[in-house]
Order: sequence, then structure tokens, then C-alpha cells
Amino acid sequence: MAFEERTILCADCGNEFKFTVEEQEFYSSKGFENEPKRCMECRRMKRRQRHTRSRSMSPRFAAPSGIYRIICDACQKQDTVPFPPRADKPVYCNDCFAKVKSGELSPARPYLTPRAEDAEIVSDSIAEEITDANDTTSPESNPENNL
Repeated sequence: MAFEERTILCADCGNEFKFTVEEQEFYSSKGFENEPKRCMECRRMKRRQRHTRSRSMSPRFAAPSGIYRIICDACQKQDTVPFPPRADKPVYCNDCFAKVKSGELSPARPYLTPRAEDAEIVSDSIAEEITDANDTTSPESNPENNL
């Protein structure tokens, strides 16, 4: 297919620009079916705007979502963090976080898990239920008495 240089009007600025034979060959080799609608300068500006907008919308450049008040799981001190705390993860004040990172302080358990005292109470009540169910001293629970 023979290409000829063509003059096109820019859709943005309205100026004429040349669509050269080399550009047409390049477009054809890349499989582009549509000819350009913008001149070279307007294409550059459009790319800059798209690049700037995508960077500003990136989470890395996003504004902080807020500051949240917390109570440190290690020292019980009130502090603030820049993220919403989760129920299944421990949250530390700045001092304790630095200590955990350095290995000076061992990480706290998630605060929704039972504490040692609660675990003992739970295990005692379960132990009583198991003992009651397995108690063979009462005549009702002994199958030999029902013969």
C-alpha cells in the first residue's frame, strides 16, 4: 500500500499538521487503524496531563484517610495512628512499635483473644461439664443399673 503525506486539522488547537509517510508506515506496522487527531504538541500536552493525573490518583500520593485514636496493646497509653485499627491485630504507640521492631519488646497477642485468666475460667467450666457428663457414680449415668 502506497502512503502519501497528508494534512490534518488538530482536534484540540485547530492547527494543521502533516501526517508524514514515515508516521503512516509506523502506524500501519503497529496495527493502528485510526489516524492521529492531535498535532505533536497537543499529543505531548495530553500525555503530560494523563501522567500527572495518574500520579495524583495513585495511593502513594493520596491524602491521608484520617487519624485514629488508639490505646496501645503493650503499655495501655493513648496515642494516634494514621490507619484504622483492626480487631484481629495488636496496635502500638510509637514508642512500643519501635521497641517491637528492634526486638526489645515481644509482639502482643491480638487483644480479642482471651487473656490467661479468661482462658482458665473457660477451661474450668468446660472441665466441669465434661466431668458431669462422664460421672459414673450416679445411678442414672451407669448403664449397668438399667438392666
